[in-house]
Amino acid sequence: MIRPPTILSLALIGVLMLTGRSVQAQPTAEPFSTIDVRLSGAAEMSSSSQLEQWSSDYAGSLLLSTPFYAGNLQTGVRIQPFESASSKQPSFWSGFLFLGWVQRWSISDWLHVETGARVGNFFMAFDEDDVGGVRNESELATAAVQSIHFEPFDRIGFFVEGSYTKVFTSVRMKFVHLSAGITYRFHTPEWLKAVVH
Repeated sequence: MIRPPTILSLALIGVLMLTGRSVQAQPTAEPFSTIDVRLSGAAEMSSSSQLEQWSSDYAGSLLLSTPFYAGNLQTGVRIQPFESASSKQPSFWSGFLFLGWVQRWSISDWLHVETGARVGNFFMAFDEDDVGGVRNESELATAAVQSIHFEPFDRIGFFVEGSYTKVFTSVRMKFVHLSAGITYRFHTPEWLKAVVH
């Protein structure tokens, strides 16, 4: 199976071949000078075999991204419900609360690509106690991400993102998501710059 980050890489290569453009690294920006607020919906393209007893058709994410020297620093959360296919196990909600860092590359003034990684806490809230008597569970998780950004306007843009997430449970869980969303960018207020610096 071709993973979404690979699909996005192939799409990017196609864009470059059609436009004849070269990719350039994002110029170093003042840290925390702007903040991107990103909202997205995602479809789960694949998951581990131990999740076959649950179904999940969608997920939603909120992400904040800001320049940080040679790349962008990110924080965010992805929420995803899992519906049980059997009365033998409970349904549950999952969340991935993360920090990330990405390198941004520019194809043109309005077309960009980002590649990076995330690390954080993957938590699960079950509708009732599971077999082990556990209602909530949390584990370390990591993710590799790649996204293409279309920014025809000064403050508003659109993006498509592929991600591959690994959760470090005793038996590793793996997820592949393909998402699309909208970005709103604003200049960081001076008082907030003072706080983060």
